[in-house]
Amino acid sequence: MSDQTYSLQSRLGKFEHYLNHLSMNANYQPIVIRYLINYKTANKTQLALTLANNNRNIKAGLNDKKRLAYFKTVPVFRVLINHDDKFIKQDKENNYYLDLELSKTDLEYFEKLLTKIIHNINEVYLH
Repeated sequence: MSDQTYSLQSRLGKFEHYLNHLSMNANYQPIVIRYLINYKTANKTQLALTLANNNRNIKAGLNDKKRLAYFKTVPVFRVLINHDDKFIKQDKENNYYLDLELSKTDLEYFEKLLTKIIHNINEVYLH
């Protein structure tokens, strides 16, 4: 992890604080946010597929279509767009996007931070 630091007064500082204090029982929030950091925008199907691929043990007995349908219903989508700071938004086509301007350094830092958060949450809940 780099020595990147952000002022808590800045939007990036608030985002970093938000990530470091996610309240969760699963890895869904950081997985969706990491996807949006890397790909800028996504529809619900793309995000649900990413969740399914990163959580192969959840609903493993269902066929692919039913697993994808399950992940489209998880509350992570509502949780993310209803956060007070509105880091994740939806456009008029209902695509999700991260409402932050990230430099290449910011992108690398937040991607590493989210990967670490995902790893830590997986250690707690998936093992």
